Amino acid sequence: MLRQKWALTRSLRQTIRNLEVNRGPDVSRPGGSKNCSDWNSDPSLFVEKFFVPQHLMGLAIGARGVNIRAAREIPDVIRIESWEPSEYNARNNDPVDNSGDYGEA
Repeated sequence: MLRQKWALTRSLRQTIRNLEVNRGPDVSRPGGSKNCSDWNSDPSLFVEKFFVPQHLMGLAIGARGVNIRAAREIPDVIRIESWEPSEYNARNNDPVDNSGDYGEA
């Protein structure tokens, strides 16, 4: 189960990187910054952050990633990211507020 989760996470990250590269410089920033503040500085972009409980993550991703692929095909969707709980530094008990923050200072 852990290997499957790791493989799905790795595949999702690689797909996101490929999508950012293929879409070109008009929507992605050089260097692929992991900080969401880059996205917040552009007023034409809207960032939606939400928390999915770990036990429901399989439903959110869908069988073989079908839900993620369908979400990427929605017009004007630039990228979809998934963070593991260990990848962000929780400042308070609200996982939604912390969902875009990585553990980097």
